[in-house]
Amino acid sequence: MPLSCYTDVVPVAIERERLVQTAAIRADWLRCRGLGREPSVELDEPETQIVVTLAGTFVYHVGRKRRLVDANRVAFVRAGESSRDSAAGEGDVDCLVLTPAAGLVDGARLPQTTLASARLQLSAARFVATLRRTRTRDRLVAEEAALGLVHEALVAERAGPTPAPSAARRLAERAKRLLSCDGPPLPLPAIAQRLSVSPAYLTDAFRRAEGLPLVRYQQRLRLVRALAELPRRDDLTALALDLGFSSHSHFSTAFRATMGVTPSEYRRQARGAIQRS
Repeated sequence: MPLSCYTDVVPVAIERERLVQTAAIRADWLRCRGLGREPSVELDEPETQIVVTLAGTFVYHVGRKRRLVDANRVAFVRAGESSRDSAAGEGDVDCLVLTPAAGLVDGARLPQTTLASARLQLSAARFVATLRRTRTRDRLVAEEAALGLVHEALVAERAGPTPAPSAARRLAERAKRLLSCDGPPLPLPAIAQRLSVSPAYLTDAFRRAEGLPLVRYQQRLRLVRALAELPRRDDLTALALDLGFSSHSHFSTAFRATMGVTPSEYRRQARGAIQRS
């Protein structure tokens, strides 16, 4: 899936911005359009990359393995590995591509994808929003922030759930294709009915495969969408309703419980400059 690699091969990415480039790490913001339903050409990525999806969904192919990657998952592109991409739905795919120096990830046993922690989602969104908005180019501060994201991704990988049976993983993949970041959340019984399984079975399989209950997973997708929207939105009530929350209060409570800050606090941080943590 080296999205940042094959943008020069096929007309997929229409926007790409280098946020950080030092001897230790590169960080690129990437917006992709034009992914087809059929897998892209297979390419080898010469460097290990960590892809944090900020918006959108795509399918990451490595050999016969396929994983749906949305804003709740981190994808690891291993150096020398052949991979492909295909579309999983309509719309753009926004992501942060981190390329650490080889010495930083040598020997790490990286999975194809893993569950993103809320801390990584918050930090990645803030990193992109602040760097793209302010054009901050303090090398040391930006490098430190990017390396911190690599650390968070590796911590998330180590804390991931125990590998689930293939049947549970396949069912979870099918369920995730039904989830949306917009409008009212899809009730669990409705998802189970569309997948021809019982709600109890779906709940158990999804938790085993993803490490989160389906309801919380769906809510996290909406909160990550909020991370992208907050820097440019002033009306928090309108944003809450757009994302399917019942009220501003419901949205703020869920956001703070998951991200550790209120929507207003995050918006203020994202509109400012990167701060040393």
